[in-house]
Amino acid sequence: MKPSVFSLFAAALISAAFAPPKEKKLVIGYVFGRKPLDMTLIDAHKLTHINYAFAVIEGTEVVPSNGNRHDSINIPALIALKRHNPDLQILISIGGWGGSGGFSDAALTPESRSAFTRSAISYMQRWGFDGIDIDWEYPGQPGAGNPYRAEDKQHFTLMLQSLREGLDSLARITGETHYALTIAAGAGARFLEHTDMAEAARYLDFINIMTYDFTGSWSLRTGHHTNLFASTTGPGSVTDTRKSVDLMLAQGIPAGKLVIGAAFYGKSWRLGSSNGHGLNTDALSAGREFRYHEIRDSLLAKAGYQRHWDAEARAPYLFHPDSLVFVTYDDPKSIRHKMKYVCKHGLRGVMFWEYYGDPQGELVRVMDGTR
Repeated sequence: MKPSVFSLFAAALISAAFAPPKEKKLVIGYVFGRKPLDMTLIDAHKLTHINYAFAVIEGTEVVPSNGNRHDSINIPALIALKRHNPDLQILISIGGWGGSGGFSDAALTPESRSAFTRSAISYMQRWGFDGIDIDWEYPGQPGAGNPYRAEDKQHFTLMLQSLREGLDSLARITGETHYALTIAAGAGARFLEHTDMAEAARYLDFINIMTYDFTGSWSLRTGHHTNLFASTTGPGSVTDTRKSVDLMLAQGIPAGKLVIGAAFYGKSWRLGSSNGHGLNTDALSAGREFRYHEIRDSLLAKAGYQRHWDAEARAPYLFHPDSLVFVTYDDPKSIRHKMKYVCKHGLRGVMFWEYYGDPQGELVRVMDGTR
């Protein structure tokens, strides 16, 4: 006997009622503290985490960055956002491209790692953060001319182990469930050559892969800087987001600990000819970076730039046929593809640099699924 329409409908309702809840993907926004922050522009309900950038290291001590003169106003205002979203976690991000010079020394010995751990946790507690994000750019590599050692590979893991143990010990004392520990990780093979990420991942809640800046001012050939997949129109970027994820997975890191990056800014070059639309083309010079709202509201709306879409790379780009300027960036369509990729492959979520690149919140709404 065939089941009735009613019985099929009832079975579907029962199945839905007992289905496990769909995991909410992380949406992590870096907020740069160089200027006073306008909290009216931050939609706390769309974010799971805010990483406040940056604190830096002097010796083994975590201290405010010289550029962040407004921490005493910015940080309490960020923490106050938790009144609107109690589940929001706000982390202090230590390091950054210009602030990683102290890591190699701080991680050098058991004594220095212990001192750094105490200072980092004290800094976190003093301001009321929910955890620590380590942005060491980069272990075993000079980054922005920083001191580095071959031993950084082992010391990086030992530093994270010390921080994890310190945070867990604090949680037992305070009664808190958990304090988060995360890192910002390089997107290429060189980062993995100089770290032991399979071991380091044991101590981390998740790993924010910086899947942007694939190309930039150091190259006089245009390419995507935050593309999801490789472009078939030419060599373009040295890597892509999928390749970065695959490299991490090949290290044995669970997909559920991986967070991919999106860029709220674009990079530009000036070309010498109008061959095609400028993608994967030799350039005369690298140009400025544009925030996403400048790309949308000025370049596209007023300045005569033409938007193009690379279907293979799942990435947009702009080209101006008169000034011969090429711009690579993320937009709602490319971020929508990134979110589909996150869901399809069981990744933890997406993070972005930097919140005020899109103060209208257009891109965050795509990440949150409300646009």
